[in-house]
Amino acid sequence: MHAETARRRQLERDIHDGVQQELVAVLARLGLARNQLRRDSELAETTLKDVLADGRRALESLQELVRGIHPPVPTDRGLVDAVRERAARLPIAAKVNSDGLPPEARFGPDIEGATYFFVCEAFGNILKHAGATRAVVCLHAEADQLSVEVRDNGRGFTVQSAAQSGLRGLRDRIEALGGSMEITSTAGHGTTVSARLPTGEPAHG
Repeated sequence: MHAETARRRQLERDIHDGVQQELVAVLARLGLARNQLRRDSELAETTLKDVLADGRRALESLQELVRGIHPPVPTDRGLVDAVRERAARLPIAAKVNSDGLPPEARFGPDIEGATYFFVCEAFGNILKHAGATRAVVCLHAEADQLSVEVRDNGRGFTVQSAAQSGLRGLRDRIEALGGSMEITSTAGHGTTVSARLPTGEPAHG
C-alpha cells in the first residue's frame, strides 16, 4: 500500500510539474496569437504553428506518463538540452546559462527529472502569475551538488504572505532527494526560485 501510494504521488507530481506546465504554455501562446490577429495575421499564423507543435509535445508527454514512463526529454537528450528546448517554447524571452556545464553532462534520473520539473514549474508560475517579459535559468554543478535558479522580471510578490500551494509538491520532490529550495521575491522586482540537489560528479555521455 505504501509503495502504491508513493507511485500515485509521483505520478501526480509528474503531471503537475510536467504536462500541466506544458499546457499552460500552450494557453499562453494561444492568448498571444489572439492578440496578434488584430495586428499582424501572418505573425499570428506563425504563433499558431508553434502552438500546434507545443500541443503535440504535451500530448506525447501525457501518453508517456500514462504508460508510467519518465518524460523522455531529459532521459534521451540530457538535462541541459532539455531545459533549453523547454525555454525555447515559452511565449516570452528565456535564456539558459549552463555555467560551463557541457550539454552531454548527465546526472541520476531522479536528479535530472526533479531539476527539469523544477524549471517547468517555475516557467508555469511565471506565465500564470508574474506578468514577466523575460526569464533566465542558471544551471551550475560542483563536485557534489547541482544547483538551478530561475529568475523573472515580473511583478513579484511577498513570499511570507503567499500560499505557495503550487510549489508544495515541487518542494517535496526536491527535499525527498536530500535537496533544498528557496524563493526570493519583492513586489515590483521579480522573483527568483532556486534549488540545490546533492549529486556526485556529473557523468559525461
